[in-house]
Amino acid sequence: MTIDQRFYKSLGPHKLRTLLNTCDITAEIANAPEITGLSSASDARQGDLCFVEGGPKQASETSPDAAACFVKENAAANLPESVVAIIVDQPRFAHKLASEALFELKDWLFPGDAPAIHASAQIAPTATIGAGAAIGEDARIGPGAVIGPGVQIGARTAIGPNAVLRCALIGNDVSVYAGAQIGEAGFGVTPGPEGGEDAPQWGRVIIQDHVTIGANTCIDRGAFDDTIIGERT
Repeated sequence: MTIDQRFYKSLGPHKLRTLLNTCDITAEIANAPEITGLSSASDARQGDLCFVEGGPKQASETSPDAAACFVKENAAANLPESVVAIIVDQPRFAHKLASEALFELKDWLFPGDAPAIHASAQIAPTATIGAGAAIGEDARIGPGAVIGPGVQIGARTAIGPNAVLRCALIGNDVSVYAGAQIGEAGFGVTPGPEGGEDAPQWGRVIIQDHVTIGANTCIDRGAFDDTIIGERT
């Protein structure tokens, strides 16, 4: 998948061998392609690093476009021939380590470009607008709302008091009521050497036009895919 760099800072690309060394992952690999992105196994594109947590059947369903894949020893032979197998005991945990060496989520106070705010937009004095965010024509941002780095707010969209948005693209004529939380990490846990570990989430939330989001609603971003709320929902 393509990681949206409005929301995530790229720390790469890296050659696979360099990436494994950075993460202290010891594994024999056939060659060292350049790793430019992250994905699930079935949806991998050229340059993507993926993982297979299951057995041979799951490995056989890996996209042949993937550059490399973390996989358990009993499933490695079932990967497509074009995919470099990285044999580890805990594929998803290894993928977590590698992904965090390739990208990082931009902090709320990320010091990037100034936000682009349309002259007709109304922004409450206590609202916070992050670096690189864009606020459209006649949009309204309520008191205490937090618009994270890179978030896009469409024309005539109203963001209620204390709503918090990150990693999100919001369409035109959308109403987000007070206290809604949009774009935080979805639920993802992977076993690690010392127990459960949070698995990073690299997707986005896309809210299409004419959508209403109720007060205190939570809409999380996906691990790899976008969470999409369709038009007029």
